[in-house]
Amino acid sequence: MNKATTYLFSITCFLALAVASITIYGLTYENTKQLAIIENYKQDNAVLVELSESLINYTTSVNEELQLRQDLTSLIIDASRSYNIDPKLLAITIKSESNFRPNPQHALSHVKGSAGINVKANNKLKHNASSYVGNVYASAEILAGYIETSDSLTLALTRYKGLSPQGFGQAKEIIKEYNKQ
Repeated sequence: MNKATTYLFSITCFLALAVASITIYGLTYENTKQLAIIENYKQDNAVLVELSESLINYTTSVNEELQLRQDLTSLIIDASRSYNIDPKLLAITIKSESNFRPNPQHALSHVKGSAGINVKANNKLKHNASSYVGNVYASAEILAGYIETSDSLTLALTRYKGLSPQGFGQAKEIIKEYNKQ
């Protein structure tokens, strides 16, 4: 081989190696890109699964909340009818006690349920104020009794909320909300 042939052969080998390297690098680069895409897909899929599970849990809790509200609404209407009082008044009174939470923690251990029944002061009730359903009926029973024996709705609600300046203020708030609509 002469110098020119050796030179051409060297250049050809170099170019062949360069093309092979570029091809291998290209495949490696493409493989790396594909692996990155697959990894991103796996991560996205995991996020979607987690979001889906969260959505299922949220939907379940919303459905339970709606059922609880429907149950409480029915209870308030039934209890109000049983004691011939306005369901709106009973609902606002219960809302003022617990914002409709079914098992609120009251500051006083003898105050029970969503209607905030003082079981010490109201120990001769027809209904069990410690049960969810009984608490709403006991509230209607107490409120109806106070309305019947008081000169005004303000006094009846003050007696329900507690004979104190705070109870009087809460009674006025209930009446204000009751007269809104």
